[in-house]
Amino acid sequence: MGVVPPAGLATLSAILERDGVADVEILDAQALGLDVDEVVAEAGARAPDWIGLTASTPIVKNAYAIARGVRRLLPGARIVLGGPHPSILPDEALAEPAVDCVLVGEAETTLPRLVAGDAPETIPGLVWRGPQGDIVRNPLPPLVEDLDSLPDPAFEKLPIERYRPSLGNYLHLPALGFTATRGCYAKCTFCNQNIFGSRVRTLPAERLVAFVESLRDRYGVREVQFYDDVFLGTKKRIRGFCEAMIARRVGVSWSCFMRAELTDAETASLMKRAGCYLVLFGIESADPSVLGEMRKNVSLDRTREALAVFRREGVLLKCGFILGYPGETRETMRRTVDLALEIAPHAAAFNLATPFPGTQLYSRCLEEGTLESTDWDDYDQAHALIAIPGVSRQELLDLYRGAYRRFYLRPGAVLRWAARVRSWDQLAMMTRAFLRIVSLVFLERGRLPRRAPGAGTERQGQAPP
Repeated sequence: MGVVPPAGLATLSAILERDGVADVEILDAQALGLDVDEVVAEAGARAPDWIGLTASTPIVKNAYAIARGVRRLLPGARIVLGGPHPSILPDEALAEPAVDCVLVGEAETTLPRLVAGDAPETIPGLVWRGPQGDIVRNPLPPLVEDLDSLPDPAFEKLPIERYRPSLGNYLHLPALGFTATRGCYAKCTFCNQNIFGSRVRTLPAERLVAFVESLRDRYGVREVQFYDDVFLGTKKRIRGFCEAMIARRVGVSWSCFMRAELTDAETASLMKRAGCYLVLFGIESADPSVLGEMRKNVSLDRTREALAVFRREGVLLKCGFILGYPGETRETMRRTVDLALEIAPHAAAFNLATPFPGTQLYSRCLEEGTLESTDWDDYDQAHALIAIPGVSRQELLDLYRGAYRRFYLRPGAVLRWAARVRSWDQLAMMTRAFLRIVSLVFLERGRLPRRAPGAGTERQGQAPP
């Protein structure tokens, strides 16, 4: 698994210090490899007045455990939760007595007011306990309309040397992941749009290029992965960014998530010239009826055309697929794996359908009674969480592991990866990636390590890791 810097936390830190509200430290437990007890001990030693925890669904139980541990050591500290899971289920978070309040949604305008001591009833997005102990839900906060008004994330507070992409997903090191946009216009039923909304907001091209340059010059970063749901939102913005990267000769390689409707020959050519070497497409399924259930709203033919455009430019492809979606059968899932083999991208990610809270998929599974577990530790996209008629959970897990086996352990795939080795570092990386795939295929998948909340908690939906 890769480790992505928590840009959201780093931005909040920069805002709090810019506005003179508080001095801030960031403890990224995932990057530092800390477990819950170690995080609690670190917090106790530093004894802050305020403690903010951000959590997506797979790690929210760790956030609650940290809150309980910190409360025992620091009974006077104020503990606030935010991020995708607490934003969707704030009542669950406040059921933990150690949690003082929850900030729902984007917190750039609300966290400074909370820490500065504004009256709680005046702070949008705050969910808190009233004088009688009842839960009070303030109106939702406004979205940040102008991302250019935000300071650069305070990456100097993070252990930059600890961040790395997932195995096989980088060309050069050091590499950092970053999100340049918020919001997604797609309506996929497996993604949560409640935090950032459906309108794409982005940094101006010049500001974004300047930030990439600062990562290069200050931290020696040679590669950036853009984790935006919809990279920059329009062809015009993508081209503007690429033209600026070319004109300023930034010399940093990069990758991004891409969509078929944003792809044409001119855009792909500019992206390649600007340093893009890898694009990620969420294809999800080979079955049109399943794609309809997902509300993907893009045909497989159009996606194939987009893939072909990037192939002609020599840009590598990674494709994401989902297995076990409502409406699936053994046959539809086998066709999806067959499609992955036919397309033969550089890399593929197969995820088991995961009904994250806040998604239409979650609501549907609740209504239909097909949700197999609400143990949030299982929400790692590798557990069978949705009952599929005629397909047992064990069969679904076998199909999932078989997908990786069929894709990665065929001779052609192994030879293509071997042919890309250009250094001892790349050989070591590809060897580790191969061994991880073998363990996934032949060993039972255990639970996620009990890491504390850290990087990569800002988005919540199905996507290639």
